[in-house]
Amino acid sequence: MPRAPAASSTGFAAVVSHGAIWSIEDLWGGAGEDHGLAGHIKWVFGADSMAAALEKAATVHARRHSSAVCAAPISSSHGGHDVLGVAQAQRVHDDARERGVDVTLKLIGEDETGAEHCQHDNPTIGMEYLCDWLAERFGIDQRALLASARG
Repeated sequence: MPRAPAASSTGFAAVVSHGAIWSIEDLWGGAGEDHGLAGHIKWVFGADSMAAALEKAATVHARRHSSAVCAAPISSSHGGHDVLGVAQAQRVHDDARERGVDVTLKLIGEDETGAEHCQHDNPTIGMEYLCDWLAERFGIDQRALLASARG
């Protein structure tokens, strides 16, 4: 999700998001210590308990930052069958679009592989998409770069 530092600066030319989550509380707000991802969630937020992790998560809710995200174009790649769902990524996209931001959401499907969370079933495809998007945005001729690198 495009959050800080992009959310607190106007100096970004582009913002990319490898997976977009609108609200962590919506995903795990009622989760307790016995949740299957509790260890991971606590680790991500550097917290000793789920309650503390969710308290920290509230500070990075996309809604808190959406009005502050820079006007730079945003691109998100997201697995079309992400275990966390597609609705969150769609909400991030829709919010940015409603604010007039040039935003792109690429849902990567089974036919491309990369449909799982952060494209765990094809780890490079999401990054390839985002890098190609950046190259296009910045007018970078990737073929010319490759040819010059080969000498």
